Amino acid sequence: MRKNICMVLLLGMCLALAGCGGEAAPTEHEQMEQMEQQLTALQAELDELKASMAEGYAPGEVTEENSGTTPQAPDPHPITVIPPAPDPYGVFDEKAMRSAISDVVKRIDSVVPAGSINDQRAQYLELDRELELLEDELDYYQDVAERDFRNGDITFREYRDIVSALDELENKLEKAENALERTFKVLD
Repeated sequence: MRKNICMVLLLGMCLALAGCGGEAAPTEHEQMEQMEQQLTALQAELDELKASMAEGYAPGEVTEENSGTTPQAPDPHPITVIPPAPDPYGVFDEKAMRSAISDVVKRIDSVVPAGSINDQRAQYLELDRELELLEDELDYYQDVAERDFRNGDITFREYRDIVSALDELENKLEKAENALERTFKVLD
């Protein structure tokens, strides 16, 4: 990205300096030809850069292909590949998610505020935290489904089915949260 920006700035500077010369101004046709040549050269450079990145090495890196040539100066801005973050929840398992939500809903439906105000607050916060964790997990799965769809890893139909199931589960969580707030008389 930095190289692309630098190339565009270099092209702009070249064009600006070309206009400052003492010679007669080139015709519009000549300018277009020059710009097309420069654009072709920049496109070839960009294609070479993309190809080198696809092969898994950074420009300037010594590889088997270029080890017989004069080593290039190290890139002052090396490309850093960031490994993907580990999957915190694993693969979406609708059955397991339904079961987890059902368990929390049953606990919320059967809870009776008991003890002191602090005890009731602790009861509420514990169940509310479980709901939040499940909501976070559903949001994560929705993000993964969207990413997979955008990358072409799943079809639109698969994406739609996953999102539909996640929306249904999210609605159940919302109803459970409302029931919890009513039970503990929490105004939200």
